[in-house]
Amino acid sequence: GTASSSAADSSIESKYNGVLKFEELRTIDRITDEGTKEVVVVSRMTELRIIDENTGITYSQYDVPYGAVLYKFDGDKVSKGDLICNWDAYNATTIVETSGTVRFENMIEGVTYKKESADEYSASTDKVIIESKDKTKTPTMHIVNEAGETIKQFNLPVGGHLMAENGDKVKVGDVVMKIPRAIGKASD
Repeated sequence: GTASSSAADSSIESKYNGVLKFEELRTIDRITDEGTKEVVVVSRMTELRIIDENTGITYSQYDVPYGAVLYKFDGDKVSKGDLICNWDAYNATTIVETSGTVRFENMIEGVTYKKESADEYSASTDKVIIESKDKTKTPTMHIVNEAGETIKQFNLPVGGHLMAENGDKVKVGDVVMKIPRAIGKASD
C-alpha cells in the first residue's frame, strides 16, 4: 500500500447493513485520559464478519489488529458507514493487561538502547531498543506487583520505542511500547 492509503488502513467501517460476528476476540477495558471507557482488542488473531441477519451469509470479513479500539460489538446490528473500530496506523503497540510497576532488566544505554528524539519538534527523547553485540543482555520489561513479583514480562524487540520509565505505575490498557510500522515511510 502507498502512504495515501494508510488513513484507510486504520479503521473498519461497515460497507453493509448487517450483524457483527467476532472470532477469537479478547478485549480489555481502558479508561482514557478524558475519563471515558474504551474497549481494546488484545488478541492477535481476531476476525470480524459482517453477516446478513436473515440468511447468515457473510458480506465481508476483516482481520482486527491487536490494539484496535472497538465501537461496535459481537451481535450488534450495523448500518453502512458505521465505524466499527480504529487503531494507530503508524505504530504497532504493546498494551499492559494488568496494573503494576515497570521494572527494566538489561537496559543499558549504548548497549541495548539509545536515546532518540521523539520527533523533530519536541525536546523529549524516546528510549529505542537497539541490536546488542552482547547476546547475554536481552532488554526486558517486567510488570511487577506490590510485592515486587513479576506478573507479566515483555522481551523488548529491536526498534521498540519505550513509552514507560523504570518505576512507572501502569494501569490496564496503558501502551508501554510502540514499534513504528514501515508503511508510507520514505526510505533513505
